[in-house]
Amino acid sequence: MELADGARVQVARVGQETTRLFLERGSLEARITLAARPRFFQVDTSAARCVDLGCHYVLSVDAAGAAHVRVTTGQV
Repeated sequence: MELADGARVQVARVGQETTRLFLERGSLEARITLAARPRFFQVDTSAARCVDLGCHYVLSVDAAGAAHVRVTTGQV
């Protein structure tokens, strides 16, 4: 995972079943390999939750709190 400058993210949960982050603002780029367990990596925003299914995506939250996700490979 890579955070853009100015992004604000919080760790909401770290466990054996799931790891969940909360993206308050800015953007992050996640690259999750197919070797990772599906649904293990999740990112919440105030608008939605992105649940990884083995993929590469960019998730952004704008100043109004709207979330936008762009998936380049795989599924979210």
